[in-house]
Amino acid sequence: MSVERAEVDRIAALARLRLESSEGEALTADMNRILQHVDRLQGAVAQGAEEEPDASAEEADTFSGSLNGTPAGRLLGVRDGGADSPDPLTSAISDFAPDLREGFFVVPPPHGVGSSSSTGG
Repeated sequence: MSVERAEVDRIAALARLRLESSEGEALTADMNRILQHVDRLQGAVAQGAEEEPDASAEEADTFSGSLNGTPAGRLLGVRDGGADSPDPLTSAISDFAPDLREGFFVVPPPHGVGSSSSTGG
């Protein structure tokens, strides 16, 4: 996947950004490098998914490709499909929020603010 200069110009116009010619060229090149990196990561994840189910966790987190000319190692942050523990982001907020009211986190006031010793009239 790649983007062309016209697409970058359209995105800049939607964001109400004014790009100089050199900025547009540089941004197009940067976006294409990012997209190439994402393609490589997706390929590595797909390759890891095709491995045998009895592969060790370390083997499942590595791939033999290279990024930017350097050998690639572990893919940190990429979960193995057969992971034993559930993804914490799939838990309900109430499972980890100490105080939750009407869908909002309740944060206590800073020390000394809202104390019961305040005098009011």
